[in-house]
Amino acid sequence: MKNYNKAYEIAVFLNNNQHQAELLGAIGRVLLRRGDMSQSLEKFNESFQINEKYEFLLGKAENLEDIAHIHKKKGDFSSAIDYIKQALEINKEIGNYTKINVNYLNLGHAYLLNGHPNIALIK
Repeated sequence: MKNYNKAYEIAVFLNNNQHQAELLGAIGRVLLRRGDMSQSLEKFNESFQINEKYEFLLGKAENLEDIAHIHKKKGDFSSAIDYIKQALEINKEIGNYTKINVNYLNLGHAYLLNGHPNIALIK
C-alpha cells in the first residue's frame, strides 16, 4: 500500500490526472481485498470523478465495474446490474471487446444472483 500511496503523491505533484485516477482505483482494490468496502468505495468514487472530469472512458468503465463488484458483494444485485450496464455501454462506445465480454458475464451472474435466471440467459 505504501508504494501505491507514494506513487499517488507523485502523480499529484506531476498533475498527472490519469495516473491519479488509476492509482486511486488500485488503492480501492487493495482496500477491497482487505475487506474495507466503505473505504474502497470511496477511492473508486474519487477515481470515477477524475475519470469523468477528464473523459478517461476506459478508467470510468473500470470504476463502474469495481463499484458494481462492491454492490454484488453486499448483496445489492440491482445496483450491481445498473453499474455493470453503465460500464457495458462505455466499453461498447470505445470498442473494448474483452471488457464487453466480461460485462456480459458479470451481468448474467448478477441477474442469476438476483433471482432472474431467465434474464441471465438473454442477450
